[in-house]
Amino acid sequence: MTQPWPGNVVEIDGVPHILPHNDKPNPPGITAFLRYPEFQRSLVRAIAARSAPDFRLLVAPGSIGCEALTLAILAKEAGLFDGGRSLVIDTLDLSARFTALARQNLYPESAIRHLPPAMKAHFNACAQSSGALVSAADTVHGCVNILPRGSLLDFQPAEAYDAVLCVNLLQYAGEFRPAFLDKLASLSRGMICVNRIDQAFGAANNPFHDAGFRPVGLPGNREPSPAPRKPAENWNCISVFAR
Repeated sequence: MTQPWPGNVVEIDGVPHILPHNDKPNPPGITAFLRYPEFQRSLVRAIAARSAPDFRLLVAPGSIGCEALTLAILAKEAGLFDGGRSLVIDTLDLSARFTALARQNLYPESAIRHLPPAMKAHFNACAQSSGALVSAADTVHGCVNILPRGSLLDFQPAEAYDAVLCVNLLQYAGEFRPAFLDKLASLSRGMICVNRIDQAFGAANNPFHDAGFRPVGLPGNREPSPAPRKPAENWNCISVFAR
């Protein structure tokens, strides 16, 4: 049975298949492992450089788990789960099916072909009738807390997060966009990371200014161009705001 979903995720016999896509603006549901290499590596380096041993990170929307697992793998390689350090990675998605697929932890082998060998080593081959499949090793999948499905607007965590990664949501929020901006500001006590798709996320127009956030750069993360020549240039950039 094939079940199409928005974006580049298609479910075939209970397994999420991540289809290739081009540089056109991402529709809802777009996801991939190591989707933003420069930013994701920069974020993990920034967490590792902190003197405080504890860090709480929220990835929302979480989709089928690829982006949270990417950060868990990079954090594992950086030793952020060892030596008395505590990194909490929570992920939340509105879709009950995407949440179930994230928990299932089963992906086609093609979804990790582009990863460097060190990252591929964190996946195990699975013998299934539906083709070559892989699953993230328990040592990384167990580091991601896949929360019950729910709306980000209704989400009430026990405590705020040190960083909130919200990619591929705000551009579709429509009339609810101000509510989402306020929610992101209330969820974070440190950083808010969003994809830069228009001037609304630039330093000249900081949507989180009133909540006390300022635009900052992460070492190694490619900064968005102030006047991109084509929309795709902004889709691959992340803007970071911090208190």
